[in-house]
Order: sequence, then C-alpha cells, then structure tokens
Amino acid sequence: MLVLERRPHLGGNARSERESTTGIEVHRHGSHVFHTSNEQVWQYVNRFTEFTSYRHTVWATAGGAVYSLSVNLGTICAHAGRRLAPRRRGR
Repeated sequence: MLVLERRPHLGGNARSERESTTGIEVHRHGSHVFHTSNEQVWQYVNRFTEFTSYRHTVWATAGGAVYSLSVNLGTICAHAGRRLAPRRRGR
C-alpha cells in the first residue's frame, strides 16, 4: 500500500498531538469526530489508532445559572426551581 502525505506527519488534518506541558490532546487543524454504528468498520479503524472518548454536550447560561441544551424536562425543572413530571395521556 502506498500512502502519500503532504504534511511531514501521517493523518493530514485529522492528526492530533499531546501538548508537552499539560498532556492535553490538541487538534492543530480543528477537532475531528469519527462515528459509526458498523462494528466491522469500528474494528478495522481500531487496528490503526486509539480513540479518545467524546460525548457532545451543549450548555447555556441565563440569569447566572447554567442549563443543558437542548431544552428538556430537566432543563425546565432546573430553570423553574421545581420538580416537574410529564403528564400521562388519558389521566
């Protein structure tokens, strides 16, 4: 197999490296997320690299409080300062 690479390292823009003083993983060309639900694909790519676990979360601040987005019942309860429950249909 022949691999041609313009940069002096493998991985192109998807390459990351550890920052020397903190050990934090840095993506010099912006972050990259790989996801698949295909187990064969997952097994294949894991032959070549290790992946850092990632879970995307979005937060917002309002009135000095922090809330998770997208808005759900937990966000509404936190904002209202109350414990609310979904109303069941037919009751």
